Amino acid sequence: MSERAASLIKLVQLHKLKRMCELGVFKGDTFFKMLDAVPTLYVCGIDAYQQILGPKQDKETGLASYADHDMSAIHADVLMRTLKYGRRCGLLRCDTAEAAPHFPDAQFDLVFIDADHSTEGVLRDIRAWTRKIRVGGIICGHDADWPSVQRALATEYKSHNLMPGNIWWRYVR
Repeated sequence: MSERAASLIKLVQLHKLKRMCELGVFKGDTFFKMLDAVPTLYVCGIDAYQQILGPKQDKETGLASYADHDMSAIHADVLMRTLKYGRRCGLLRCDTAEAAPHFPDAQFDLVFIDADHSTEGVLRDIRAWTRKIRVGGIICGHDADWPSVQRALATEYKSHNLMPGNIWWRYVR
């Protein structure tokens, strides 16, 4: 199991969280590990599943190319795999920030941001999704060592916590 998934599972189990939203599902590695490890957890996944052109991965800008992936086929595969979990999960093919207004405030215990890694993208997701987390819940994200993510965190927060697997997190107040 990846350190990322292990850290998220630890957060969910430690805080007895019941409702999670993952922004940026891609092939569903974390999404399905969460569902398998915590049978009482509901996971909502949101991903645009769009092909993005550009450099393979640029941690400074946060850009990552998906030009060499068939995103429609990946989406179809993840969607098919969700059937095993019934009502314990949902998958929405949509831009993450654009999806937020469709969810009631305080609906989730945890939101995990792993979608657009540009500084602007991380800030958009933090700002759009924080109010969707109940007070005392957790907002977190991946790739805390990317300069683009670090800039977003420094802009939005005075401090945040770090966990193995390159996870940043903080409580929602």
